[in-house]
Amino acid sequence: NTPCHPGLDPGPNQSEKRSRVSARNDIQLPIEIECDNLSQVKEAVETGADIIMLDNMSIADIKKAVNIVKGRAL
Repeated sequence: NTPCHPGLDPGPNQSEKRSRVSARNDIQLPIEIECDNLSQVKEAVETGADIIMLDNMSIADIKKAVNIVKGRAL
């Protein structure tokens, strides 16, 4: 992961970050998360990401990721 595309980090979970951003700005912003493995995809879905970007995954893993997401995110 690069600073430009941090993906998920071990700090506060994505739903906490989303709440802080929304509360601070009194707006609801879509959350985009870049994932480069299936465990990140699962965490992104569980935390309510709106958009999940699949980065450098094999075709087999992309198919698995689509199955994990099941339409709950773009």
